[in-house]
Amino acid sequence: MKARICQPKTEKTALCAGFSAERLAVLTAVLNEQGIRPRVVGNDELGQTVGALVGLDAPAAEVSQTPRHPDTECLVLCGLEQKDLDPLLPALKAAKLIIPFKAMLTAVNRTWQLDDLIGHLAEEHAQVARRLSGR
Repeated sequence: MKARICQPKTEKTALCAGFSAERLAVLTAVLNEQGIRPRVVGNDELGQTVGALVGLDAPAAEVSQTPRHPDTECLVLCGLEQKDLDPLLPALKAAKLIIPFKAMLTAVNRTWQLDDLIGHLAEEHAQVARRLSGR
């Protein structure tokens, strides 16, 4: 079931977590070309909510959880409409940036810790891979 995308008024932003310096440089260039502000998220911020990381909500004063998915590449797009996605996805492909874990900000995942969202995306990705392999 697809979550309904609910984009509050925010500048076009992409949360970028887990990318190597080289891949981050390429990703940043593509995002800037598309008019999307990259927001690099460090492993120490994975316990913050998606809403806090894009500046919609107050950050948690204390994050006690040790990240379960450090250095896992993930791209979370915020404030974008379909007309923004249409050129972005081919631009990522042209730059040879295959990013399996991508999501849009929704009313539901806005309150999730980014680490939990990455875990959910990883689980979803594994389920699809199993179905495609016939298991």
